[in-house]
Amino acid sequence: HAGGRNSDEPGDPDSAASGRVSDVDKTADRPPSSPAASIAPLPSLHSGGHSISGDIPDSSKRSSAPEATVSAAAPESLPERTRPAAEVLPSDEATIDAAGIRIYRSQHLTLLSDLPAEKVQHLPALADQLFETLQRELGELPPALDGSAFQVIGCLIDAPERFESAGLMPSEKFPIRHGRHLDYRFWMFNPAADYYRRHLLFHEFIHCFMTCEHGMLNIPPLWWTEGIAEYFATHSWSPDRPNEIEFGVLPPAFEGYDGWGRLSEIRRSFDDRPATEVVTNGMVPLEDVLRPASPLFDRDDQYARAWAACWLMLKLPQTQVAATELRHVRSTRDYRRWESRQSADFWNQLHRLWPLCLDEMTEGCSPVELVANANLPFRPLDAEPVHCEVAATNGWQPSGVIVTADQQVHVAATGEVTLNHTSRPWNATADGITVRYHRGLPIGTLTAMIVAGDGSFASRRVAVGSQRTFTSPQTGQLWLQVNDFADDRSNNSGHYTVEITPAP
Repeated sequence: HAGGRNSDEPGDPDSAASGRVSDVDKTADRPPSSPAASIAPLPSLHSGGHSISGDIPDSSKRSSAPEATVSAAAPESLPERTRPAAEVLPSDEATIDAAGIRIYRSQHLTLLSDLPAEKVQHLPALADQLFETLQRELGELPPALDGSAFQVIGCLIDAPERFESAGLMPSEKFPIRHGRHLDYRFWMFNPAADYYRRHLLFHEFIHCFMTCEHGMLNIPPLWWTEGIAEYFATHSWSPDRPNEIEFGVLPPAFEGYDGWGRLSEIRRSFDDRPATEVVTNGMVPLEDVLRPASPLFDRDDQYARAWAACWLMLKLPQTQVAATELRHVRSTRDYRRWESRQSADFWNQLHRLWPLCLDEMTEGCSPVELVANANLPFRPLDAEPVHCEVAATNGWQPSGVIVTADQQVHVAATGEVTLNHTSRPWNATADGITVRYHRGLPIGTLTAMIVAGDGSFASRRVAVGSQRTFTSPQTGQLWLQVNDFADDRSNNSGHYTVEITPAP
């Protein structure tokens, strides 16, 4: 597994790698310790944890932690949920130091790195804050079998040969592209960008948090395990305020988030250009994200969509209630139980929201404004005209109309909206105002999108303007919006009055 580095990250030392090693691949081999010349081998990577090769761990695979001497009857007195005991560093820290590797400790992270101290010494304290956030947002971890605190051992690597000489690298059968974790340990190569160094470290730390109870044989779907790691690893922090950090943010801008690029990756994955007729935008449906045809998880766009699925699930007003229980999912069984409890209406709505939100999302946007009135009922368009209002303050809004395949539809709009309401507001009609462009169209232009009821089809944006007649190749719901930047709608006002009729 690698935390999802973008191929266009500047100065990426591992940019030649063809992809990532996913959590799926982690079930192949368990990395043995690499003994150093003057140091005892690393203790078992599990210390009473889960064998990812499928073996049930026995006492020979455990450390000398207290649980190794518990009698057969003892488990009855243990808490219902437990996690393995914490792991320990090799005792000979002098060998680690001699290799040019320094150790930085906090309550929940022991970080070994050969980077200059100013680049890494603050990271363990930030990981402690991440731990508190995860406990609060995702639920507290069960106690360890030996009562130890949650503690992760991480290797942030600049020169791999130093870690090899100190016996800290896993075997070649456990390859590391960018970053990878196992139980309470992770390894990561040094990203060039300061932001992404923190991001990747947080990503791997989150994996350790999420999998320490059940191990790698019982994980939820990868869209959730990878997406939630990406979600909380996306953070806001400044060296000017070193003790303040926020996790689970949507970056407000490109600046300061070098190497992240999740939204850019999503936008590259479908055709976001406006069209004059209804044609598919080529977006991957949510169904393919939740239930992919292939178990491989090794592309940037997969990480981006997994992040987006988690972000929408946790942030959209329409999905937050369902996400309350999803936050506590740790295992396959947990996920299946959560999935089975959701109604058909919930899943249908989520699949429709997916293309609408991904089309609209941008850095700094508000989840509340992405899609408005999503529960409004739709009906097929018959001989009677349908009227609706499209507000300038929101993103995609329902027309209430289902357009059937090959049906000709005429859409006409009247009225005026005010955009960028400052000292010199811009007044626009449905044909837009050319003072500014967004997605190739003047802001203020009335635009449309057709989305299938199950989310399997989504069209490119159609420029409607004051009027347009079009035909949809597939049956779907008609959604409308006033063209503007998703992060710049709060100072808009007004609406268009729209009439939708069958074309003669």
